[in-house]
Amino acid sequence: MAMTRRQFTFNSIAAGAAIGTAPLLTACARTPVSLRVATWNLASAAPKYFGSGLKDAALWIKDNGIDICAMQETDRHARTSNYIDFAKFLEDATGFEAFYGAASIEQPHEPGRPPREYGNLLLSRFPMVEKHMLNLGGPREPERLHEWGTDNRVVLFAKIQPNGQDCWIGATHLSATVTDSTYIARKFQNRNLLHHMNAVAGPRTPVILGGDFNTAPDSEEMQILYRELTNHTRNVGYTWPLDHTQPQQNPSTSIDHILGRHTTATNPRKHDFEKISDHSVVVVDLTLRP
Repeated sequence: MAMTRRQFTFNSIAAGAAIGTAPLLTACARTPVSLRVATWNLASAAPKYFGSGLKDAALWIKDNGIDICAMQETDRHARTSNYIDFAKFLEDATGFEAFYGAASIEQPHEPGRPPREYGNLLLSRFPMVEKHMLNLGGPREPERLHEWGTDNRVVLFAKIQPNGQDCWIGATHLSATVTDSTYIARKFQNRNLLHHMNAVAGPRTPVILGGDFNTAPDSEEMQILYRELTNHTRNVGYTWPLDHTQPQQNPSTSIDHILGRHTTATNPRKHDFEKISDHSVVVVDLTLRP
């Protein structure tokens, strides 16, 4: 008679007990995994822009125990940020693994240089064992806040395994222009984001998503994400614009958020570094639920 897996396990344990050997436990309680997570729109590492704040950003990440950082408005090979490859610079400066995804790719500023890239970046203290860059769609309108030709938007997802527990981390940056079509686009992008999240992560694995969502935490666009994700930083206060690169405005809007699924949060906060970016860096300590 064929022996089922359940019978085999039971009989093996029983046999071990019969000869005086302690049974092997097949499962044990996991130590809870805690991660310090940040999201930071670097504004091409302002001031205006030239990448001059990038070294200070890397030092802050290292000195403050950050484990995961989702970044937006990061460049590669752009004149406005001194042709710095943000992913390589930050990977070297922090010792983290970097995953870069270009939302926009344009012609080089000078002949012989690589194409200019502008997009999102994930930094992780833990190795990323699987990576995805996924298009969120929406209107390809002119991007009026920067020099980039179109307003394309993407999301990055990567799997890490701290203490052996699977967790997906993500970074995104939604459409920014203030028009009716952009409002509709952000809703469309968030629906796509949830679809992509479940396609790569499944329904039960913890997910951490940081981004510049270009909308307030109580907006209709964000309500779409709240069907499956919790906004752990909705009460940190305004995050943009700091008055270094937008002197005509006072900081008044909370658009940078960290969301999670199967996560518990403590101590959400923000820090302002006007010499690095016109966005606050938003931070929260998260514990993964098994």
